[in-house]
Amino acid sequence: MTNHLTINETGLNYFLATNLKRTGAASKITLNVRRERLKLDTSQVVRCQSDNNYTWLFLANGEKKFVSRTLKAFENVLSKSGFFRVHQSHLINCTYIKQYMRESGCFIMADGSVVPVSQRKKSMVNKITKAINCQ
Repeated sequence: MTNHLTINETGLNYFLATNLKRTGAASKITLNVRRERLKLDTSQVVRCQSDNNYTWLFLANGEKKFVSRTLKAFENVLSKSGFFRVHQSHLINCTYIKQYMRESGCFIMADGSVVPVSQRKKSMVNKITKAINCQ
């Protein structure tokens, strides 16, 4: 049990150190959407939501992109750009967090979407929201 908490604390410290104080140009990802390749700034992505082995990307301009890539693959790429996996089905861009609802355990994102937080992630989410002053 202690190892699990230590790993989570280490992960939290790494996340806070590398993602919340990042500077410089936004990174880009390449997506295969329908029969075209699309280059996208990661700063344009508000959140990602899994749909079996596919992922919906919700963009700041209101567009949605459906990509044949798993959420895990996006997590591996985007975790270095300020994204955090808050649920089995949800990966969020921390810069678009508007509010955290502690009672219901949900994030309200800048685009108005409501993203649930899993029970296992709530303690880490509470620490992150305190670190970024999200009430």
